[in-house]
Amino acid sequence: QGAHSAAQVTIPSCGAPGMGQAGLQHCCKEDGLGTSDPIAVHTVGAKPASGSEPPKAFVASPGKSGSFLFRTSDGEAVAVTFPAKPVGLDFRKEMPLRVRVVREGSIAQEKGVQVGWELEEINGQNVTDMGDFENACAALKLAVATLPDRDS
Repeated sequence: QGAHSAAQVTIPSCGAPGMGQAGLQHCCKEDGLGTSDPIAVHTVGAKPASGSEPPKAFVASPGKSGSFLFRTSDGEAVAVTFPAKPVGLDFRKEMPLRVRVVREGSIAQEKGVQVGWELEEINGQNVTDMGDFENACAALKLAVATLPDRDS
């Protein structure tokens, strides 16, 4: 308890109450279970279920690559476009969203993303404007969920 959990953006499958059949797991919610283990973000399929609505702070653009703007520890802005999922990043479960883990062999590693980088924008929308961790995580999950699956 008191330790920070991570929200993994590794996307294989499950559903959450109120998120529709192809919904995302509620990884970004504090469950009050006292665990500090990383929590995975999952989707079923590549398209959202009919009837599910994106968070108000974020508008999905299906079919477009995930465009993310990171800020390095030196203050440099680095734009990274993820063409497919899973992207291979875990984030600290707090604001600002900081990269906690870059998975070995992942798209994020190929793109040069580093541990400690802060995620500033998701598809052109400022993460700070999303208000809190839950909204930012929902926007992040939605942005990744709209990406096609990576060819193995």
